[in-house]
Amino acid sequence: MQGKSGSRHISQRIKLFVKFNFRLFILKDKIVKQTFDKQQKRLPMLRENISILQHMSFSNADQNQPCPPSSILDALMRVIVPIFLFLFFLTWNSWAAGDEEQKNAVTFSGISGWYQFASEQNLTDHLFYGINIGYAIRDKDFMRSMDIELSGLTVETEKSPDGRRTDVNVFSLEALFPLLPEKKSIPYLTIGAGVLLVDHDAGEEENLALSYGFGFKKVLSEDFFLRLEARHHFIGDHDHVNNFQYSAGLTYLFGQPKKEKPKPLPDADGDGVPDERDACPETPKDFDIDKRGCPIDPPDTDSDGVPDYRDECGQTPAGSKVDSAGCPFDEDGDGIFDHHDKCPGTPEDLKVNPQGCVDLRSD
Repeated sequence: MQGKSGSRHISQRIKLFVKFNFRLFILKDKIVKQTFDKQQKRLPMLRENISILQHMSFSNADQNQPCPPSSILDALMRVIVPIFLFLFFLTWNSWAAGDEEQKNAVTFSGISGWYQFASEQNLTDHLFYGINIGYAIRDKDFMRSMDIELSGLTVETEKSPDGRRTDVNVFSLEALFPLLPEKKSIPYLTIGAGVLLVDHDAGEEENLALSYGFGFKKVLSEDFFLRLEARHHFIGDHDHVNNFQYSAGLTYLFGQPKKEKPKPLPDADGDGVPDERDACPETPKDFDIDKRGCPIDPPDTDSDGVPDYRDECGQTPAGSKVDSAGCPFDEDGDGIFDHHDKCPGTPEDLKVNPQGCVDLRSD
């Protein structure tokens, strides 16, 4: 049953993810056209049945000059705002549900990894470092749980033989969708939009970028978890440009509600077994015990079946019948234990002999 439930959760998440990606790329197609129309640039005609991923150029058809930063930023805002609104309304019910149904928290992540450029960009693949600041939304309804993050990363500076340098930075708004309810290990999907900035001696370039990817979280404690990710970036001002990002990081959760520890059950003898389940409630602390709370092979010096720690008559003669306190029985109270008493029921005011019978020789 758990396997079927997990498969259903993953299927629902993937359907939502694919549907949103499809709408996002349709939106991007419109943004590209509107941006170029606004800048009085020409767009190649989009052929029917051709993926929009083949028409992500912000360049003139006959030039290699990048589109002015203003148009890129304008297009970026046109993408990010709808995404933010979509995420906001998607999680509105979660925010309105109340704290008793949520475990929301602000997140801070430090990440590092490998950034791979497309060959058309003439940039060398490098290590990168970055930070993510986000908001984690957790709801009893797993489908309403997600993370929203602002991400910034810097690719290591590249220097050419002649001393020229190139700096690359990527800033984006990301959404993370868990594929399974809260567990120790959680796979998730990512989608985002942002800008890739290239700063070199010849000038600056700002490129619109969309991304999607897959990640995996490993819970380390209530406040920390390890994250591993792989992302595919579509760079908006080059045809057929695909960059890849592989990263690992550590995330800290601020404001994560602490799990209330259950109040310990009463345990009078402190042996670790609650009184309600303790078959031996007065076990000394220095004894090894079994799951019932009873000592394992406790000493019994007089071998009367009552362990020494409960034996109030520690020197009971061998063979004596004893009570729960380890003392022999003497029903008539004549001082002779029952197993030696030949005359049980002797009145208390009469003297008896060693056999427990009335001593006729007494005055």
